[in-house]
Amino acid sequence: MVHARYAALAATAAMGHAKISAQVHRELQAGGTAQDLVVNFRRVDIEALVLPESTDYVHQLVQTLSDHSNKSKQVVADLLGARVESACEDKFFYIDNTYFPCDKLTEAQVRNLAASPHVASIAKAAVMELSPVQSTSNNATVIATANQWGVDKISSPLAWAKGKRGAGVVVANIDTGVRQSHNAVKNNWRADFGWYDPSGGASVTPKDYQGHGSHTMGTIVGQVNGIGVAPDAKWIACVGCSSSSCAQAHLTACAQWLLCPTNSQGVQDCTKAPHVINNSWGSTNGQATWFLPMVAAWRAAGIIPVFSNGNSGSACGTVGSPGMSPDVIGVGASDASDELAYFSSRGPTYDNRIKPDISAPGTDIVSIDFNTDNGYAYMSGTSMAAPHVTGAVAIYLSANPGASYAQVYAALTGSVDKGSLTPNNQNCGGVSDSTYPNNNYGYAKISAQVHRELLVEGVVQEVVVNFVPVNLDSMVLLDASGAYRSGLVDALIAQSKKAKRVVDNVLGIRINGHCDKFFYIDNTFFPCGSLTTNEIRALANSPSVQSISKAVVARVNPLKVTAFESDAAAAAANQWGVDKIQASAVWATNATGTGIVVANIDTGVRLTHEAVSSNWRSDFGWFDPDAGSTTPSDSNGHGTHVMGTIAGQVNGIGVAPGAKWIACLGCPNSSCPQATLTACAQWLLCPTDALGNKDCTKAPHVINNSWGSTDGASTWFEPSISAWRAAGIIPVFSNGNSGNDCGTVGSPGMSPQVIAVGATDSTDGLAYFSSRGPTYDNRIKPDLSAPGVNIVSAYSATDTTYAYINLKHQLLFQTNKIRAVHSIGSVTWNDGLAIQMQAWADTCPGFQHGGPSGWQNLATYDRCGFQECMAIAGAAWLWYDQEETLWNYDTNQCSTGAWADCGHFSNMMSPQVSSMACGWSECGNGNYVWCNYVTPVMYPQVPLSTISKEQLAASLVG
Repeated sequence: MVHARYAALAATAAMGHAKISAQVHRELQAGGTAQDLVVNFRRVDIEALVLPESTDYVHQLVQTLSDHSNKSKQVVADLLGARVESACEDKFFYIDNTYFPCDKLTEAQVRNLAASPHVASIAKAAVMELSPVQSTSNNATVIATANQWGVDKISSPLAWAKGKRGAGVVVANIDTGVRQSHNAVKNNWRADFGWYDPSGGASVTPKDYQGHGSHTMGTIVGQVNGIGVAPDAKWIACVGCSSSSCAQAHLTACAQWLLCPTNSQGVQDCTKAPHVINNSWGSTNGQATWFLPMVAAWRAAGIIPVFSNGNSGSACGTVGSPGMSPDVIGVGASDASDELAYFSSRGPTYDNRIKPDISAPGTDIVSIDFNTDNGYAYMSGTSMAAPHVTGAVAIYLSANPGASYAQVYAALTGSVDKGSLTPNNQNCGGVSDSTYPNNNYGYAKISAQVHRELLVEGVVQEVVVNFVPVNLDSMVLLDASGAYRSGLVDALIAQSKKAKRVVDNVLGIRINGHCDKFFYIDNTFFPCGSLTTNEIRALANSPSVQSISKAVVARVNPLKVTAFESDAAAAAANQWGVDKIQASAVWATNATGTGIVVANIDTGVRLTHEAVSSNWRSDFGWFDPDAGSTTPSDSNGHGTHVMGTIAGQVNGIGVAPGAKWIACLGCPNSSCPQATLTACAQWLLCPTDALGNKDCTKAPHVINNSWGSTDGASTWFEPSISAWRAAGIIPVFSNGNSGNDCGTVGSPGMSPQVIAVGATDSTDGLAYFSSRGPTYDNRIKPDLSAPGVNIVSAYSATDTTYAYINLKHQLLFQTNKIRAVHSIGSVTWNDGLAIQMQAWADTCPGFQHGGPSGWQNLATYDRCGFQECMAIAGAAWLWYDQEETLWNYDTNQCSTGAWADCGHFSNMMSPQVSSMACGWSECGNGNYVWCNYVTPVMYPQVPLSTISKEQLAASLVG
């Protein structure tokens, strides 16, 4: 019996020895004591807990955890007795059932604790790190008031437009604190149960010890300078890191406080817990699991944990902890070009799981600088990426109150954009980086607009599923004869049929399936109606799917040619552009385009116009993908103007008057939906007639495309261009009208496969609006330039009208005419500002002020239609007429006493104004014009008019 008892004691001692970490052993052997310890008591199995379902669930969870912690306190008291020699207070935490002795323990005390069956392990307390890659301060005046690039990249403004800005959601961070008085966050701090500093700080309102926490919180909820993803969310904060280091005891204190907050009097209220917690801290030890019990408690309480993935990147297997946990959303970092940041840690985890879960903007992120109340700073790191996701979660929860972690995770990972990512053959963990999810991007870069709709609504509309396109370079067809195009098209159709089978297998029978669209030219699928999160994910998981994104809406590219002249005003001699490129010299050799078929994808063509009525090729000559009309017509006027310049036969407007023309209506107005453009591209590759009969020999020789997007990195049209090129069709594209600055070339003009054309004026100067290169990948564009200013051509108003005047002429002429009768000098047109104004207008913002900062007038206007713009009183008269009667010429202010009642008049009539610029849109829900003036005063001295108002009104038109 004695021997048996000895054996039992030896076994107990051995088990206690095994509970003590090697670091603690070494410290005890060296000095007989150990400090900075954490004693991990056996934890509550939260998943096994059976708690009654009620609104008080979290409180009952906390009470259960607290009861276990109290038992642990008793174990410590029984084993160690009263530690009267301690000058500090030991810490016990119920959230993970840990004990942090505040000073040294002797070897005997450590071994006594380890021998207890209630103790799971004894280790050195962890120290975590904050590790942004860079930080650069900037004065507030340097930071633009437009949205920061990361906020725009995840399409936060599109969610805001639907009223989803995070209202009703509380976010939190465990970080270095937050500068509560900063202008960006001072108004949305939740003061009650809103701040905890376990490091011992005495501040009763949030402060920041180092700056990192203010920056991350600014990205989540910042309300100024476009820095915050969810600006209407409330925030609370806990100091887990009083420097760039984060002590385990402080992190645990924060985790527990956020599970069930207490106020400064120690009153506890679990209903004050946040909905989502950002954690931009971690350790390079990818096997550390000490934080998992806290994550489990958060998850049980319905709190969403978001963690940065770490900044040890480049090599595989560098993911840190707690980002490596399967129970958190781990976030990698991408840059503005959607490339994975060099520092972003890669997976797999130590147990071979894929991480990160998702990637988000994390390079050169502008947010709060904690040194002043209006300072801003650039920082880079996965620390900056995680807050973008936290903000996105807040938006989703605002739209979907009570959503579970699983629902949030599915929404975040439910739509991806693989197409814009470039695999680099870093196949970490044996997972190819060309398949998703992988250990570089996780589920890849979520397509921003698809992501936004899934977050806000749970479904997405107007989506395009891009299947892997056919590699035309690898195709071997019989020859380059007339049968070549048919063989090419047959091969493309075969691939499209496979894509349709994938959709049928994945989605099954769809209620809206009758109006789904499949296009063989680029192997795309445009679902009719909406797709759910699960449907998006199921499609994205197919190896046949390359990417899923929102369908693009391009625009036609003129500077709003909307006014008209009669045929009498269009000289019978050649127009200046036709002569400039010496077309008549070529005509003299009998080369007028005879035998050539040209086409345009545009707003249509007015078939009956005198300039083009005689050279339309009627067989296989017109396609209207949306409305199905059978003869050419024009919805806007742009397409008729373009075709007139190509092949017009009267008044010297056309370059190739002997050519035949066909057309496809790709832009029903000034907007051009991707599906409609793709339908046109496919029809022009191999035209069909009204009965659906296909004849590839009827394809045109050259296609004009005067439409595009300001997104110079967009490549969605490349497969269509490749098919055209393979079929011997010449693609010509405009280069864009975002000019003046370098790098403004749009797409598809930026493609290396197309002839991209810039615009010149009659003096051979480059037009101010003509977009410049280089392309996003540093290639030269445009390829060449041609006449593009004040071009007279056919217009769709009547069969004999021609256009070159635009709304600019009306606005400038009528403004100066009105100023002149008040003896005020003329203003000039500010070309540089006009580009910015038009860029704002082209976003179709509706009836609201915005765009470039300054003194701005806004009005609706009448699209000129059958009348010349110069023949009607426009916005300038509207602003003047309505407010001039209120102007007090004696006091130089509005007679109502409110400046805003005469603000339009004051802006336009101020003698101090030297120039103006306007932008206008004919999209969305109306026709709107915005004009900025440089630079008026609020109360200008305006002389009286020299003529009556009736006389002035009559002088403006005619």
